[in-house]
Amino acid sequence: MLPFENLSRDAENAYFADGVTDSLTTDLAQIHSLRVISFQSVRQFKGERRKSLPEIARALNVDAVVEGSVQQSADTVMINAQLMQAANEQHLWAGRYTRKTRDLLDAQSEIVRAIADAVKIELTPKETTRLATVRTIDPEAQSHYFLARFHFGQGTQDGFRAAISEYEQAIAKEPNFAAAYAGIASCYSALSSSFYMPPREAMPLAEKAARKAIELDPDVAEAHAAIGFIDLFYHWNRAEAERELRKAIELNPNYSTAYLNYGLSLLTESRFDDALMQLRKAQQLEPTSALISSSIEWALFLSGKYEEVLKQAQHTLSIEPRMAVSYTQMRLAYLYLAQKENALAALKNAVEMDYNSGHVTNYAYGLAVSGHKADAEKVVAEFLERSKGKYVCAYEIASAYEGMNERAKALDWLRRGLDEKCDCLVWGTTEPWMGELRRDPRYQAILAKAGLLSEPSASFLNH
Repeated sequence: MLPFENLSRDAENAYFADGVTDSLTTDLAQIHSLRVISFQSVRQFKGERRKSLPEIARALNVDAVVEGSVQQSADTVMINAQLMQAANEQHLWAGRYTRKTRDLLDAQSEIVRAIADAVKIELTPKETTRLATVRTIDPEAQSHYFLARFHFGQGTQDGFRAAISEYEQAIAKEPNFAAAYAGIASCYSALSSSFYMPPREAMPLAEKAARKAIELDPDVAEAHAAIGFIDLFYHWNRAEAERELRKAIELNPNYSTAYLNYGLSLLTESRFDDALMQLRKAQQLEPTSALISSSIEWALFLSGKYEEVLKQAQHTLSIEPRMAVSYTQMRLAYLYLAQKENALAALKNAVEMDYNSGHVTNYAYGLAVSGHKADAEKVVAEFLERSKGKYVCAYEIASAYEGMNERAKALDWLRRGLDEKCDCLVWGTTEPWMGELRRDPRYQAILAKAGLLSEPSASFLNH
């Protein structure tokens, strides 16, 4: 589903055309017999960046594409759409739909049914019922929702907060708007995982919104994926996280975020092969996602495949040259390949690109284990001074101090992470650099209190 062209007179309405494309993609993705690429991966082919259909098909590994246009005028919206065989650019189907904006969702259902017919897909009874259900929505609510999706896609703190505001305005107009509640949950989860908000502030708001979405519509995949994320990184409940993420995938088998988070959940249990399988499924659905590609790097690192980490990181950086986490993970691989100078150079690049607790403390860890403890102490002290009044990830600070052989400080920060519900603590049974700390009963007690460790196994002690 390529980004639909905005034919409205107001160029600022481009977000509305993107919103229609995104919403149609979501509807189409819920058909289990189809593999549908996420909107995030196709948006790069918008406007002047557009390539030929065969080139797009090769880049996304698809057989057919849908393209079209959207024109909004007062309370009316007109959608032109066509389905094309990508290899030879042959027309398979085309349609024009003019509706009141309130009836936009019904028009989307008609388009999805037409595409399914054109590619000769047999819908399940549940899919047929869902697409036949009459759906209306307040036009202003729909506009706010589309604008929220636009802001969320920016991936910034300001974008997440602007999206929350737009979702809330959508709900004010349409109180039973389940997808808007699910969107709020995703925003607060992102604010927490990006260290923009403390988990104890953000995650309860995320959970409240996600559960409201499920109460209004149990079939909203984004809401179940959000609950899975919260269960994993806030409640540290891996079993419940897996159940919710599998439910999200069942509802929308083309939802890349659900596969991504399911893969991360499996990683926290050291189920490396299973995790890589889920992460690669996510990558198939969102092939141009630097986030997913960097998550594959992480899985390869944790499974000890350090040379493959370097190759995957190069792929990630070809997608997004300023993906700081890839430099961090290259550093980790270099460290374990005994290439310390390359490791420190990569770490420094990451810190220069994105000065946050993860990159800074990994740099400090790298310095410490490379024999530069004084420099490591200075890096952490400077970071903590510059971060006064802001949330910092206590687990990350602890890992830096453990690298310096400052066990007491590491344990103090880990206890703080436990109290603050630090999301990174879920990695405490999997990440290798806690070293001998794993054998310390005090560390084991912290993980046990979090519900992450029942009885230290041989694999845990010797990882």
